[in-house]
Amino acid sequence: MVNNSIEEKKRKLAELLSNKAWRMSNLYYCKDENGKEFKFICNEAQSELIEEKHPLNIILKARQLGITTF
Repeated sequence: MVNNSIEEKKRKLAELLSNKAWRMSNLYYCKDENGKEFKFICNEAQSELIEEKHPLNIILKARQLGITTF
């Protein structure tokens, strides 16, 4: 019974970690100019890219949208 619970937790964690939107909104933190940490919040362009991402996307002027390292 314990093994099933552990395996289920591992499966759920793997599922969550494979979801980029979940990782970005739950695990990623940034620092402001004062060094204070805050949770990363996707802007509209980033959210749209996550939802509609295709391996061959070409994003022009991505730095202006906050998509440089996507």
